[in-house]
Amino acid sequence: MSLVNQLITELVDSITNLDSNDELQINTVNTLMRKLNVNITSLTSLDESNNNIHLLLLQIKDLLTSDYDLNYEILFELLSNMVLICSDKLVAETYSEKDIQAAFDSKITQLVKISCKVLMKLKGKYLNESIIDSMVARFFDNDTDIAIISELENTFESLSNNLYTPMVDTILPNLKSQILSGNVDSILLARLLDILGIFVSASKDLKKGGRIHLFLEFDVLKLAKEDVLNLINLIKYTIKVIDLIKNSSPGREIPLPKVTPSLFAFASIYANIDDYNDAKYFAKSYLFQLFHKVSQLQGTEELYRDLDLKYLHINEANKDIVDFLSFTNPIYLLKYHKMVLDSIVELNMRCFCIIKNLSSSSVSFTYLKKFLSGKKILQMSYLEQILLIQILVKYDYSADYLLFSLPEVVSDSIISKNTVLRDPEILALKEQVLITLLGHSDTTLKMWKGPLEKELEVVKRGGS
Repeated sequence: MSLVNQLITELVDSITNLDSNDELQINTVNTLMRKLNVNITSLTSLDESNNNIHLLLLQIKDLLTSDYDLNYEILFELLSNMVLICSDKLVAETYSEKDIQAAFDSKITQLVKISCKVLMKLKGKYLNESIIDSMVARFFDNDTDIAIISELENTFESLSNNLYTPMVDTILPNLKSQILSGNVDSILLARLLDILGIFVSASKDLKKGGRIHLFLEFDVLKLAKEDVLNLINLIKYTIKVIDLIKNSSPGREIPLPKVTPSLFAFASIYANIDDYNDAKYFAKSYLFQLFHKVSQLQGTEELYRDLDLKYLHINEANKDIVDFLSFTNPIYLLKYHKMVLDSIVELNMRCFCIIKNLSSSSVSFTYLKKFLSGKKILQMSYLEQILLIQILVKYDYSADYLLFSLPEVVSDSIISKNTVLRDPEILALKEQVLITLLGHSDTTLKMWKGPLEKELEVVKRGGS
C-alpha cells in the first residue's frame, strides 16, 4: 500500500471514531490531515480504486459544518487539494447542485471557496440561474470576504464561456445600470470593471458587437470627478481593452471608435488634472500607461496626433515632456517631434529613459546614434556607463553598433583589466549585460565572443 493510501485509510478510521471530547483523537486527525496534505500537493491524481478516497471526501464535507476543535485551515486546504486531483466523477458524486447552492447561501467563506473550486473542476456542470444569481450577489456585496471575491473572480474567468450568455445579455447590463446610478460605490465599480474585462475578453464576435459594446462606454468625466479610485479603475479597464484590441484575432476585433470617447475624456482629464481631486498624485502614472498603449497600437497615429494637439501637448513647455518622450511611440516622435528630441536628448541619466525608448526601434535608433559618443560615454561614472550599456545590448542592431562603432566603450567599460569592481550591485548589472550580449548570435558578436565569455567568468567569480 502506498503512503498516500495508508494515510487516507488511517484518516478515515480516525474520523470514523472521532470523539469531540478526546483531545488525543483530535490531535491525531489534525496530524494525519497535515501529513496527507503534504504528500498529495505534488500529485496530479489519486488511485481511486481505493474506496476510502470517496469516503474521506464525504467525511471532510460533513466536518466542514461540525463544531469539532479541529484545525479547519488544514481541513479546507486538504479538501481543496483533493478536489483538484480527484476525478470529475468522484467530485460530482460527493457534491450535488443542492450542496453548491447551500454553500453560497451560507456565506461561509471556506464553503463558498470550496464550491467555487467544485464548479471550476466540473466545468460549470451545476451552473443554473439560481447559482449564478448567488455568485453575482456574493461578488457585489460589500460585506463579502475578500477571499471569496478573489475565488469568485477566478470562477467567472474559468467559466466565462459557460456564463457568457446570461451575464452579457441580462445580468451585467442590469448591474452596470444599477451601480452607475446615483452615487457610485468605487469598490463595486472596480468589481464591475474586473468582471466586464473578463467577458469582453471572452466575447466570440466583438466586431458584430451587440450588448458587449455597452461595456466599452462610460461617463468617464463624471466618474472621475466623484472619486480618484473610479478614475484609476476606469484607466486600468481601458488599458485591458486596448490590450485586447492589440491582440485580437481576425473576426474578433474590438472597434476602436467604441473606446475613442473614453480616450479623449482621459486626455482631457490629463490636461485639466488639477480639477480632479488627487488625480495628479495617484492617477497620472496610470494615464501615462494608457497613452503609451494607445501610441503603440497599430493604426492609431491619427488618433494619437489628435489627442496630442488637443490635450497632451508634447512640447518643451510641458512639465512632463521627459515622460512623454520616454513612452510615446518613437516613430511618432520622430515624425512629429524631432525638434523636441533634438533639444531635450542628452547623454545623461535623466535622458536614459528616452534613450531606452528610442532604442526600441531600429529606425529611431539610427536617429539616436548621433548622441552616442564613445568619448562622452567614458567620461560618465561607471554606474552610468553600465546602465547605458544595459540599454544598448538589448537589440541586435544596437548591440552591433556598440560592439563595432563604440569598441572603446566595450574595451574600457566591459572587459577592461584596469577596472576592479567590488560593488555587488554594479557587478550584478555587468553580469546581466554580459549575459544579454552573449545571447546574441555569433554573427553579431564576431571576434568579441571569446573576450566577453572570459569576462563573464571573471564577473561570476566576484570580479577578481
